[in-house]
Amino acid sequence: MLESATQTRLTMNLHRALVALNLASLLGAVAVSAQEAPRACTVIAAQNATIEGSRLSEGSAVFTGERLAAGDGGEVLVQCGGIRLALKENSAMRTFQAGTKTIVELEHGTILYATLGNSEDLSIYSLDIRIVPVTSRPAAGQVSSPSRCQISVYPTKSSATVTSGKETKVIEESKSYAVTALEGIDYRDDWKPVLSDYPEFPRDAAYHRSHGHAACAPAFANNTGRPPVQAVGQGHFREIAIGIIGGVSIIPIKKALESPDRP
Repeated sequence: MLESATQTRLTMNLHRALVALNLASLLGAVAVSAQEAPRACTVIAAQNATIEGSRLSEGSAVFTGERLAAGDGGEVLVQCGGIRLALKENSAMRTFQAGTKTIVELEHGTILYATLGNSEDLSIYSLDIRIVPVTSRPAAGQVSSPSRCQISVYPTKSSATVTSGKETKVIEESKSYAVTALEGIDYRDDWKPVLSDYPEFPRDAAYHRSHGHAACAPAFANNTGRPPVQAVGQGHFREIAIGIIGGVSIIPIKKALESPDRP
């Protein structure tokens, strides 16, 4: 009987110890998660730029969904895993990252991207248009949103698959296209989207709450209502001269984008 009682006490003490250990581990995990939100990107260079309205500086952490903006003469260069993104002046974007998947929403202006290849999954959304660079090899390019109804896409290295409405086109390396949105977009700066808002691009995706929609003129129609003679392709896509797309103005950022593996 004494041996049985002793064994019972030992079992109870062991059970209490395990419960206490599990509770301590749980509390520790909660404390860490409360203090350490997942980092999406790191700022490598910044000039006249803000994050959620506050001044941005080199080394700043950019957490998922936060709004980055560059003002007059400003630029931002950020590292998101194996991807580098350069935001040009008078531009704004949000970034989201989960594992090797990076999503960018370009609200307006111009963004440049560069990837190492074989490691990253990059999607860029702008004006309800989705751009997916082919990143199975090193990729680079530029996306610009000069108006609420149109963007331009220029893959300088590797190709990119672009979807607008029901149309999808693969834009080859060193080709540039103007792409018209199905509807015009007005972004709401106070929207706080999360990665799960960006599924495989259905029309009822939650990320549409980040903006209001307005009608656009028919894609590339002139005052006769007919497609212009110089248009190449059809519908939402029109090939344009590369010179129409603005270049990189700051040499250090250009060099950094050309070598995203460099520190």
